[in-house]
Amino acid sequence: QPGYQPYQPPQPIIVYQTGNGQLTEDGKAVFSLYSTGQIQIMSASIDNTTIAIGPDKITPQTLSQGNNNVMVQFPPLANFGFIKQKMYTITLTLSNGQSVKVYVTYT
Repeated sequence: QPGYQPYQPPQPIIVYQTGNGQLTEDGKAVFSLYSTGQIQIMSASIDNTTIAIGPDKITPQTLSQGNNNVMVQFPPLANFGFIKQKMYTITLTLSNGQSVKVYVTYT
């Protein structure tokens, strides 16, 4: 039949970090993410710590297709023994259940 399109399953959205991220003593993490579609970040945590926050501390909460500059506000980190110039890993949980690892340097 004319105009018949075979069924295309929805493509999974892929999100990955571009460039270098930074984490500062006041708890602010800044990094860039590339996303192939619109998706929400539900939470963020710093690996190997108990530090985790919800979506109200993430700007923007919804990633757009393309490049996104993301800011996450963790609590102040001065008392957690973070080491300057060391790299830390942040895990983001997305609304589709995926996790994304983000690498940040503590400055």
